[in-house]
Amino acid sequence: MHTGTDFFLTDEINGKGIELDSYQGQFQLVAAMISKRGKISQIWVYLQTWLRKSVEHAIPMHVTLGDRLTARRVLWHFLQLMGGPPE
Repeated sequence: MHTGTDFFLTDEINGKGIELDSYQGQFQLVAAMISKRGKISQIWVYLQTWLRKSVEHAIPMHVTLGDRLTARRVLWHFLQLMGGPPE
């Protein structure tokens, strides 16, 4: 279900979805959720070091897709793996 913003609702029961974000010219898919009042918030996580110690600062849970051209290629690649565009 698309909400009309850069957020796409994928789990209607829990209000979770994916937000398209850009940071320093790099596009990212970010885990996000929408409140009952319609406010969209990114889901933040604490990374762990290889010794399983948490770092001090949280960051949004995301996948970096690259610049605009690379992001489009990445998304097109996965779309093709899933059988092409929806009908």
